[in-house]
Amino acid sequence: LSDEQLRKMVVAKPQLLGLSFKSNICPTLAALQERLSLSDEQLKKLVIKTPQVLGYSFESNMCPTLAKFQERLLLSNEQLRKVVARAPQVLDYSFENKICPSLAAIQARLSLNEDQLRKVVVA
Repeated sequence: LSDEQLRKMVVAKPQLLGLSFKSNICPTLAALQERLSLSDEQLKKLVIKTPQVLGYSFESNMCPTLAKFQERLLLSNEQLRKVVARAPQVLDYSFENKICPSLAAIQARLSLNEDQLRKVVVA
């Protein structure tokens, strides 16, 4: 990250200063990058868009959300990567309280079957 990008992140999310790079940030980024097969550039963009993920536990927060999201829409790993790279804020949402109800509302409102819903989300 550039100094300017880092400055913007810290100004927006000052709590990032309290995180340990070795204990929190590095393991989270490594696990997220591995799970989604993200390039360094994709990971950088994700962190810039959604810096709060640096403070999340991959195992407790992000991994279950990703698994449930992938299972609900029957997404391939490539499709999941595409969705998260495009809209990393999904990592910030509760699957049960935000993602699942939103998917159900979209599906009902637009009268979409499962394949159509998947295409809308991945597109």
